[in-house]
Amino acid sequence: MTKEKPSVREELRKIKESRKEQKAEIDTSALNKSGASDRAKSANRKTEHKQTPEKEKETKIQRNEVNSYEYL
Repeated sequence: MTKEKPSVREELRKIKESRKEQKAEIDTSALNKSGASDRAKSANRKTEHKQTPEKEKETKIQRNEVNSYEYL
């Protein structure tokens, strides 16, 4: 039974090393790919959703007009 413990530890060490290598490969392949989604993200990795101010004003005006007609 004492002979089994070192082999189990060795297997676990090998598994951990292989996982680290796989993670490193994934990280390097992800860095090599650059798509439109990466360009849309800022330094803090949040996606920026851009909408023109004119568009926002138009939608607010339309909502207010609808609300004012409901009360009449």
